[in-house]
Amino acid sequence: MNSGYYVGNGTSQSITGLGFQPDLVIIKSEVANYGVGTTAQMHDPESTAYFTQNSDNFDNGVEVASGGFSVGSNGNVNNAGTVYCWTAFGNSGSADFKIGTYTGNGQAAERYVTGLGFQPDCVVIKREGTSRAVWHTSAMAVDTVSYFSSTADDATGQIKSFDTDGFKIGTANAGVNDYADTYFYFAFKQESDKFKVGTYTGDGADDPPA
Repeated sequence: MNSGYYVGNGTSQSITGLGFQPDLVIIKSEVANYGVGTTAQMHDPESTAYFTQNSDNFDNGVEVASGGFSVGSNGNVNNAGTVYCWTAFGNSGSADFKIGTYTGNGQAAERYVTGLGFQPDCVVIKREGTSRAVWHTSAMAVDTVSYFSSTADDATGQIKSFDTDGFKIGTANAGVNDYADTYFYFAFKQESDKFKVGTYTGDGADDPPA
């Protein structure tokens, strides 16, 4: 994993020096742009998926490369003068991180997505098209997913459970299992000093770190 920031130039630029070729890159500007993500398994080299309910961008977006990634002229990743923060993850297929795809079957039955090689604690799913990304962690209530926007949680079981080699998704739903649609996912497992999920209850106070 590596993280950092860059300043947009409005045309194209490469972000290098990560020390690895990323499998997942997440970018968000410091202004009112959409948060975006791309994985090494997306169909188009410059595909960029929005975590909100917008169609994917297939031109001038984000492309992973050896030692880093490049950004094109798309305003959500490279407006001139705008600061963009990024986080990149590599080594997909390890014991605690995996990216992948599956094809929706539209069936009114639960199904498993397997092949992760571990039981995840966090899964994010994004359809290739116009739908919001959903995410679920092992600290959340059963059958509940959250969105990367000001939208209430959904408790209809889009992501049902985590299992030893993958996760279970719910019935036919454009969010996770529409017929013949492609879905991209990334998953993490809790590991000491690497990744952690949890909850806290807000108290409305400005609490300093312990």
